[in-house]
Parts: sequence; structure tokens; C-alpha cells
Amino acid sequence: MKQRLTALILALTLIFALLPAAVLTASADIVLPPDDFDDIVSGTCGDLAWELNKTTGVLTINGIGAMTEAPWLEYTGKIRTVVIEDGVTSVGYGAFQLCTRLTSITIPDSVIYIDYNAFAGCTGLTELTIPGSVTAIGGGAFTGCSGLTSLTIPGSVTRIGDNAFRNCTGLTEVTLEDGVETVGLYAFGGCAKLKEVTIPESVTAIGGNAFADCTELADVYYGGIQAKWDKLDIGDGNECLTDAKIHCIDCTHKNTHDEHMNATCTDAGYDRTVCDDCGEIVSETAIPALGHDIVIIDEIPATCTASGWTAGEYCTRCDYTVRPEYVDALGHDWDEGKVTIEPTETEKGEKTFTCLRCGETRTETIPELSHVHNYIAVVTDPTCTEQGFTTHTCECGASYVDTYVDALGHDLVRDDPVPATCTETGLTAGEHCARCDYKVAQEEVAALGHDWDEGKVTTQPTATKDGVKTFNCKRCGATRTETVPAAGGEPANPFTDVAKTDYFYDAVLWAYDSGVTTGLDATHFGPYATCTRGQIVTFLWRALGEPAPTITKNPFADVKESDYYYKAVLWAFENGVTTGTDATHFAPNAFCKREHAVAFLYRAAGKPAYTNKTNPFVDVSASAYYYDAVLWAVEKNITKGMDATHFGPSNSCQRCQIVTFLYRFMNP
Repeated sequence: MKQRLTALILALTLIFALLPAAVLTASADIVLPPDDFDDIVSGTCGDLAWELNKTTGVLTINGIGAMTEAPWLEYTGKIRTVVIEDGVTSVGYGAFQLCTRLTSITIPDSVIYIDYNAFAGCTGLTELTIPGSVTAIGGGAFTGCSGLTSLTIPGSVTRIGDNAFRNCTGLTEVTLEDGVETVGLYAFGGCAKLKEVTIPESVTAIGGNAFADCTELADVYYGGIQAKWDKLDIGDGNECLTDAKIHCIDCTHKNTHDEHMNATCTDAGYDRTVCDDCGEIVSETAIPALGHDIVIIDEIPATCTASGWTAGEYCTRCDYTVRPEYVDALGHDWDEGKVTIEPTETEKGEKTFTCLRCGETRTETIPELSHVHNYIAVVTDPTCTEQGFTTHTCECGASYVDTYVDALGHDLVRDDPVPATCTETGLTAGEHCARCDYKVAQEEVAALGHDWDEGKVTTQPTATKDGVKTFNCKRCGATRTETVPAAGGEPANPFTDVAKTDYFYDAVLWAYDSGVTTGLDATHFGPYATCTRGQIVTFLWRALGEPAPTITKNPFADVKESDYYYKAVLWAFENGVTTGTDATHFAPNAFCKREHAVAFLYRAAGKPAYTNKTNPFVDVSASAYYYDAVLWAVEKNITKGMDATHFGPSNSCQRCQIVTFLYRFMNP
């Protein structure tokens, strides 16, 4: 009997695999040879008993336990109705596959699992009720059941197996009740007449091609909000599902948080309420940009003898500055002069010249007059080096010279000179004259050396930090610096909102004294204001001495050369401190989170190794990009977190927090 049953199942499986899909989905009966036994056949299946009335086609299965085999498959063509009585706990592997005349099935509440291929190819099955006791439907369990038109899967089923309802070509609607979590690969693939699907919020993953070739699928009714649908894990090949009209429930904005952005001189701020569930801005109030608080630096005009400066200005709130520029002394603009003392034959005269700009005067002597001379003119021709002239001599011995003719100059054949510079020796020009014996050989010219100016203090010393005085060469523009010693003593606290009892007191005074920040204005630091991304890279850049970036191409469309953070952002990008929010945007005015702050410091430090590998924070995952930065910062005592078990990586980083991080980073 068992050999006959095995041979029959193998033959049917081979036929099912070779037939076209159209044949498989048809309601044709499988014709078996005449049976020589009684109309009633029965047997056992593990702990279960079964009985088939071949005349009525009713198969009854009873007992307590799992269905481990299917001996009734020898009578596949006879089975029309299956009654599984209470006590049976599963529908076994391939239990009713290819029972094409099966039209009705009763599954009791005792069944908790429908196994692989349990009803595969049951093309005559038109109705199916899955009880709420079933927790899983195996792969291919109802594949090819083309007679089914509608289907409800109870919430007790947490997983729908791969290919579970594949090629159920008669299905037009499917409802998954709340509780279903996973839809397997190709679970409803090939259900070409499926028009609508109801998917509960409990579903977390839909496998690849789960709804492949469901070409008439028009409406998907989802039990959650749009934002949760957008995050649902939907595998490839489900375009028929995702292209349908998705009906989601409206978000009620029950969970919200408030966001605040301070206005700056040039950028508006805001107060807004944002929904935590869908991300929508529920309400928003704009805070206008403050505008610059300008202080004018008066112009010092240049005079004929003294240099001057152009006018300048700066903002007391931000880094906006127009620096004064040096203007050279103008020099005197003399008039043509006026004879102020007439000469005589015995006294010299005087001619006075006046500056048309400042009124200063200078004088020249006019020779005294003489008697009326009778001069004889003698002409002296010019040579290469001597000018020609006419000498007028009086018989009294007086004489004068006039009618000067310029010297001819040498007719030179020139050997080009090599000019000396501040640091390099040169050569004089070599030359000789074609008319005379004049000759100049090339000679080495020593380097000129730098001609330093009086210097200018470019970084003012503070109580704790040395300043810098910069000298410029007047000749070549080279620079050198000298240290201006620190003044000594404890830095003064200019801020009324920073008390000595505050944990960030020393950090704020260090940041102010070191030029990292000058505060929101002259008397307010704004310790609890949120720090922006532009501010944090500027603070870090200044704390490290404002190193000049070497790159010249700015990758970010939202960072302009006129922005105070321009050099800081280019330096941070060049040195791997940050790559921006994407390839072309840095988002300088976006809030900086605590995770950003420690990540920037860690990268600026060169991503150093750390020894303490114990993570104290429950909100810092080992897979987070900032994981190493947080553990390093804790080991270096840069931060201890929000409390003993929370770091608060997504919290906005306040100004008092970032200067404290920098202070501990720069002063280990």
C-alpha cells in the first residue's frame, strides 16, 4: 500500500511540474483507475485516524496531535470535502496537494500550523476560513488555489510563508488582520486579479516579489500613518504593491516636540512644533534676522607727509568686519614758484614754492645780478659721457655756461643683469660702448636682505594667551612673527549670564580669552542657546589656531566666501572632520547634535585609540557612526553623558556644552 501511495504522489508531482499554469489552474479532475475496495476506506496517521467515503467524497480526520503524513492521497480524485475535527494541531506537509476536486475544508481552532504545500494545487477550493488559532502558514501552503476569490488571514498568523498563496489567480481581495508581522517571498505573487489588499500596522516586513505580477492591484488599505508605511521594509519586485493607491490613516500629531533656532545678524530663526510620528511641522513662528550691530572705525586721511587709514566697521554680535586699509603719505604738490626776493648785482635773490595741498613752502636761491657783460661764446661738443655746452666769457673774467646738449650716451652692447632679491644674489649688467673705451663687466650683487616694517600686533595677548606681532618686508612682501607675552592673571568675566558656580564657567572664560567666541553680544554668552554646525566647526578651528585650508575649491553650495565660517568649513572638510550633510551641502545653520560634537572632536584629534571598551550608555549603539567618538570622549573626560546611562546623541548641543567639550579637549 505504501509503495503504491509513494509512486502515485511522485507521478502527480512530476505531472504538476510539467503542465502549463493554465492547465494547473483549471478545474479538471484527475482520473484514477477503478477502485476494487469498499466505498469507505480508513486508516491511521500517527496519533490520528482518518476515514474517506469515496461516494460522497467526504474525508474526516480526527484525534489529538500533529498530522505527520497523508495516506489518503492515494484517493486524491475522490476527495471533495475535508473535515478536520478538534484536537488535530497541524495540517501536514503536502497533506492535500493536487486535490483538485476539493471544494470545502473545515479547519478547527486546535490547528496552530499549516505546513508547506498543504493545499497546493487545490483548484476547486472556493472558500477558506483560517481559524484564529493558526500562528504560521508554511511556504506554498495554498499555491495554485485558483478558485479562491477572497481571503482573510487572522492576526494570530505572525508569518505568511514564501509562495504561500502564489498563483491564486482568482483572488480579488486579501485582508491581513492586526497581528500579522511578516509576508514571505512571492507570498501573493501571480495573483493577477487581486484588486485590493488590507495590511495592518503590525506588518514589519514584506518579502521580495510578495505581490509580483499582481497587475490589477489598485488599492492598499494600510492600518498605520503614511510615515510608518514609508519606513516599512518592502523587498524588491513589489512595484504592483507600491504603485497602487496607498490608503493610510491620518496622523493625529499626538507626539510632538518643540524646536528653537536663534536668529543671527543675517539669518532668521524660528520657534516650531514638530510631530515625532510623521515629521510634519505642526506650527512655526519666524524670528526675523537681527541685522548687524555696526560700530564705525573712523577714516584717518593721509597727508603730504603722514600716512593714513581708510574707514572700517565691525559687528558687535558676529564676525562681520570691514578692516581699515593703510594709505601711503601723498607727498607735496609744489606750484611753479614765486620770486619773493629780487636779486641785485651784489645780493642773491630768492624764489618760494608753495604746496597746493597743505600750504607748506620751500625756497631756492636766485644768483645776484652783474654788470653788462660782453660775452664770447665757445661751444664744447658732447661726448658719450659728457654733455656739450656753450661757454660765454666776458673780458672781465665773468663767465657762464648754457645751451647744454645731452651727452650722447654710450652705444652699448648689453649683457643683461640679474637683479638681486631679498634672499638671492644677483649680477650687474655687462656692457661696452661702440664709440669709446667704456666697459662694465658683470659683478655679483649680494642679496638685499629683508626690509622689515615696524610690525603690527595681529593677535592681541590676553591674560593667559600670548599674542602675535607680524612684520612685513617692504620690498618682497615676506612676513615673520614674534610672540607678544600674555598679560597674566585670571581672565575677566564679561558675561552676566555666566556665574562662577556654573560648571562651564572656566570653559566659557577660556573660550572668550582664547578668541574661540566673543559671545552673543558684549555681555551675554547665551550658554543654553543651541549651537549650529557653522558655529561648532568655527569654534574648533579657532581653538586649534585657525589653520589655513589648502584647498581652493569649495564643495558646498550653501557656504559662501563672505561667511564667517568659510575657512573653518573648508579646513574641516579638507581634514576629514566632516563631509557635510551631502556632497554639495554643509547646512551651516542646522542645529548641531551632541553626536556631531564628539564626532568632530574625535576626527580632529586624528581618531585616536582608546583603552576603555565598556559602553555605559544604553542610547549609543555599537553600530552608530559616533560610537568610537563617544567612548573616546568619556575616557578623556571630555563628557560624562546626560546621566550615568544616557549620552543623548540626538539632543541639540548647547553653547555651554560645546565650549566645555573644547576646553577639556584642549586642556586634558
